[in-house]
Amino acid sequence: MPTGKHRPETPAKHDHMQHFELAMKDALDGWSAHGDKEHRVAFEVTVSPNPGGIKEYRVVIVEGP
Repeated sequence: MPTGKHRPETPAKHDHMQHFELAMKDALDGWSAHGDKEHRVAFEVTVSPNPGGIKEYRVVIVEGP
């Protein structure tokens, strides 16, 4: 189950898809698929308390359905 992670320099409050894209790239770099299969992708975050922001973005690829 490949998991990609991205930690912004400071907790992020904007441009979340840009950070998820970097986490997705990290997950795909560690993944070796064989054949056509269904997979699920989970998007996860670690949020810091106020004033807050997202400290870490994670993308997890799981063989599905």
